[in-house]
Order: sequence, then structure tokens, then C-alpha cells
Amino acid sequence: MDFEKMTKEELIEYINSLNEEQNGKYGLIWDREKEPEKIVVDCDKYIPILSEDRKKTIENDGNNNILIEGDNFHSLSVLNYTHHESIDVIYIDPPYNTGNKDFMYNDKFVDPEDGYRHSKWLNFMEKRLKLARNLLKNNGMLFISIDDNELFQLKLLCDKVFGERNYINTISVNAKVSAGASGGGEDKKLKKNIEYILFYCKNIDFLELNSIYKETELMDYIRKMDEDNKSFKYTTVLYKMNDIKPFKTIKDGSGDDIVLSKVNDYEIKSVKQIAQIEHISEEEVYNKYIDKIMTTTNAQTSIRTRVWDATGNDNDMYIASYVPKSGKNKGQKTDLIFMGKQKVLVIWLKDTCSIIKGKPYKKEKIGTYWDGFSWINVTKEGAIKFDNGKKPIKLIKQLISLHPNKSALVLDFFAGSGSTGHAVLDLNKEDEGNRKFIVCTNNENNICEKITYERLKNVINGYEKHEPLGSRLRYFKTDFVDNNGTRDQLYYDLTEKCIPMLCVKSDTYELVEKNKEYAIYSNSERTNYSCVYFDIFGESYEDFIEKIKEIKEHKNLYIFSLSEYVNEENFKDITNYNIEPIPYKILVLYKNVVKMSKEN
Repeated sequence: MDFEKMTKEELIEYINSLNEEQNGKYGLIWDREKEPEKIVVDCDKYIPILSEDRKKTIENDGNNNILIEGDNFHSLSVLNYTHHESIDVIYIDPPYNTGNKDFMYNDKFVDPEDGYRHSKWLNFMEKRLKLARNLLKNNGMLFISIDDNELFQLKLLCDKVFGERNYINTISVNAKVSAGASGGGEDKKLKKNIEYILFYCKNIDFLELNSIYKETELMDYIRKMDEDNKSFKYTTVLYKMNDIKPFKTIKDGSGDDIVLSKVNDYEIKSVKQIAQIEHISEEEVYNKYIDKIMTTTNAQTSIRTRVWDATGNDNDMYIASYVPKSGKNKGQKTDLIFMGKQKVLVIWLKDTCSIIKGKPYKKEKIGTYWDGFSWINVTKEGAIKFDNGKKPIKLIKQLISLHPNKSALVLDFFAGSGSTGHAVLDLNKEDEGNRKFIVCTNNENNICEKITYERLKNVINGYEKHEPLGSRLRYFKTDFVDNNGTRDQLYYDLTEKCIPMLCVKSDTYELVEKNKEYAIYSNSERTNYSCVYFDIFGESYEDFIEKIKEIKEHKNLYIFSLSEYVNEENFKDITNYNIEPIPYKILVLYKNVVKMSKEN
């Protein structure tokens, strides 16, 4: 091919075709690291571990929550050992890479004029998202706050890491009031008042999603509809329903029974009629008769068709009792009311309402546009001033609520001021949940000690007019083991220093017994133990075996070994345990972490 005779446009087309052949026709392509992150390179020489700062422990009733001080790559590396496939929800608020000194790469702020600005950010995020994916359970969820500066690149990156089929939604969040200035350059752009949250799951085949609702006081909701010239359809009351008698048993599509009963005496009145009859306001009617207020619909269901065929075109009311095989009432006895010549289905206002402090509130299922969050006093939440991108805890609570497990483990590895931890504890108080959190942040400008930790301490112990939210907090720092010595020395050094990691992995922090050769820890309830033996040639091995024989509760046995195997012959008389060689599994995992961080 004669390149010299080709036009500029032809050369560009040819280069693009080569790129397509090499990289595929669709996807995100960016410049790989010309300056690899020092913290990642160092993991070849130094293996990250955890050390606990016991002075910062906050003891209270409830779960053990974790704050990790250190670079989040190191924190995620450790968590890949302690919490592999154990996290239910991840929420992160990473740097938006606006060029406004919000993103640091290799200890340098990335300048907005840097030609590799987006590539550096993508390299940075990719390594951490890969590690994060390994932490999620199969039904786990990931939420990432972002603005439009990196939204589209991040979407394609997440498609690559998590798989396009595991993309759920992009949530738009009304983040600013529409009036007033919000930064320079808006003479040539529209005002920014929206931020975004990318929502992915680990595996969509296992995803279970809670519906969440916006709740508005019912009368306020009705008045707003009236102002918008819309009609509220729930305006009638099933005032009376008596003399209900068996009518007929018919079959559903699967051959199961539908029991029909005929209502021989019923009366329907409008809300206005009842207000006049009882000399009360319409609001009082709604409050008093909330369980009986209804409307009707020509629902196209097989049940309605069967009821119609069985009853004809009479003008009576019938109750159909059956057990659905799907839907929200799956497996539960359900009563549906059909009435009139067309057998219209009665639907109830109560099914779309919540009763809060004795008053009905209309529930509206929330979609992908979220508003109603106050951003005015966000910087003061938790009694800690933090101006850089602090998110309202109400927003984070709403995200966490999408996961159905009220005992979920929630991770945030861009913790900042600790809003996620605050949100978890506040949500637990609100819905009597039992969730736990792990939050990670570096200590740049003492942020971990002076901001994150202090805020979590405030909300746990109570502050100003806010009651204590309770729970426990354990403070860890990332530390390192030198990987430059002999294999045996590395094994011994890592075993000696990995005990805090083992305690985190098993949620056992209470020291029961410790000497030079073994250590035994338990949870506060003494229902779970971690038993660590860290000297293959120790003289206390038999004593250690006798100690763990006495423990009848579940035991996590971590036994030092220079190989991947542990001789279990000595444990044949011990029950209710699982066993793991240390530090072999830790080393294997870290090799995979380093390898994965270098892969395209």
C-alpha cells in the first residue's frame, strides 16, 4: 500500500480500520498507563495488610463496623481476602475529574489541560472497580455518583468490568436549585443542576430489587392534582358490605380453585356524600374510611374473564378468593372484588398508601429521576464541615434501600466525610435494620482521623440535638509486609502481622488468649472464634489443640504452613470448624490482585 499517495482522510480511515481490527468495533479505548501508579507497583515489593488502632475503637451495642485508613487500592486488596464475595451494596462517590484539583494521580493533581487526563482517571478507576467486583455477592449492587464530565466514559468502563447486561439504570439526581449561579462558564452552557448515579449489579440473574416510594400526605397530593387539573380517581367508598354467601367454585388456568362468593347487600357512596351525611370534612372522610375507599378498573386479567363467564351480566358484586402463583401476593390467599355488568375490578386506595403518625400518605413508586433532597445544610451533617462533594444521607439511604436485605453489608471506598456510614446507621434506626458498613479513605490532610472518624463517632455517640445511633466502630490502617526477603521469612513475617486481617475476616475481635505461638479471638457473644497458630515448629501445638477442643462453638482455624496444605490429622476429634493455611491463601490472592491490576 502506497501511503505517500493517500490523502489525509484516507490515512485516517485506514488507521481507524486497523484499530477496529485490533480492538473491536465498539467499546471504550484509552491510553494505558505511561506512569503506572506507584501504590500498585509497590505491591510487588510490599504486601498490604491491616493493623488496628485500638485507641480509636468505639464500643457500643450492635454490630462491628469498620473504618480503614489508607489508599483505597490497598484497602480493596486486603478486603479481597477478608470479604471476597461478601458485600451486598457498594456506594462510591469518586473524584469527578473536573480539573479543579479534585483528582490526584501519583501524588499529583491532574491538570485540566493534561492530554492524558481522562486516561489517567480511567486507569485509576478500572483497577479499583475490578477489585470491587470481586467483593460483591452474586446479588450485590454497585452505585457510583458522577457528573457529566466522566459519565459516558464511566458507563462504558463499567460495561467492560461488570458486563453490559448487568447495567440496571442511570439515576438522575436533582442536586442544585435552579436559580442563581453555580460556577463560571455558564454564559456558554446550560446551568448544571443534575448529577448521576450509575447502577450496576454483580449478576442480574440473582438481582432482587426493592421498590421505593415517594410519600406525600394524601390531602396535599389530592390538592396538587387539582391544581394541575388532574382528577383523583379514588373518590368512592364501599360504605356497606353484608350478606356474603358462597356462590360457585371455578378453576384458574392451572386447574386450581377460585372460590366465588356473592355480596347480596352492599352500598357505595362518594366521599362528598359521606362528608355531607356525617357532617365532616372530606379530609376526615379519607382518614376515617381509608380502608374502604376505592375505584374500579377494566383490568384485563384471566381471573376477571372467568368470573364474568361464571356470573353473566348481572349487576351484582362478587368476591373471588384464590392463591396467585406469581406477583406480589404469590402463595398468599387473595380476595378480589368484581362488580357490575362488566365485572370491573375494585382496587383500594389503602394499597397505594402508608399510614404515618395516624395520617394517610400517598405512595408513588420512584423511577430514575430523584429529587426532594435538601442540599442546603449537607455540609453540616454529622456536625463535621466538609465542603467537597458531600452527599445527603437521605440520598444514600434511598440507594441502600433498593437492596432487600436489612442486614446488608455496605462498602464505600471513597468515604470522604463518612456519609455512607452515617446513612447505614440512620437507616437501621429508621427501619429496624441490622446493616453494617466498611468505609475506606486515605488520610490526606488528616481527613480520615479528623473528618471521617470524628463524624462516625458523633453519630454513634450522639451530637447536638441528635440521639445516638449506636453500634460499634473499629479503626484500621493499611500496613505492609516486605516481600523482598526469602520465602520462609516472608511466610513468618506475614503470619505474624496478618492477625488483624483474620479478625476482620471472621468478625472476631475479643482477645481470649495469646502467647508467642498462638492466639484465640472471639466475637462479643462468644458464638464464633478465630484460632490462629503461627509457628510450625512451636512447642505449644498440643496445648493449642486441647484449647480448641474445649470450644464447642464454631471455630475458624488458621494454621501456619509453608505450603498450601494443613495436616488435619490432629483435628479429627474437633467438630464445628473450618480450616485454612496461612499465609498461603493471602499470598495467592495478592498475586492475583497485582496481576489483575496490570491487565488491560
